[in-house]
Amino acid sequence: MTNNHEERAKVFKALGDERRLTVLELLQGGEQCANSITELLGIPQSTLSYHMRMLCESGIVQSREEGKWTYYSITQEGAAKAIALLKEMTTLKAGAKKSPMEAKPSKAPKAPKAAKTDRPADPPKAAQPETPPQPIIKSKPLETWML
Repeated sequence: MTNNHEERAKVFKALGDERRLTVLELLQGGEQCANSITELLGIPQSTLSYHMRMLCESGIVQSREEGKWTYYSITQEGAAKAIALLKEMTTLKAGAKKSPMEAKPSKAPKAPKAAKTDRPADPPKAAQPETPPQPIIKSKPLETWML
């Protein structure tokens, strides 16, 4: 049982870091060289190596070496495994009880009740035509008019 949890934890750990999510976003455009990833993210090689190890151990990313360069890409099998794992972890098992919120059908919110009063309600007022505001004329001192 622990082994299964360890494998699941690797996938969620790989997806649980902002920098690794940024790397995955870069790899969505296709295979990338480690050198270009370090330049794009502005991180040292050692930091990238740590994050890439997490992504590769999860199975979501694969690496290949060509000479002294390492290239990384998303594996379709690993991505499908991560999607299936998330679905498996978030799906209710057969016969499981639903939460009280899910079991009840949702009701439309009720309108608030009007306050009871002894007097009858006022009849609706007729719409008044809106009058445009009148311009305000400021008076100037007499000396400014004479200039």
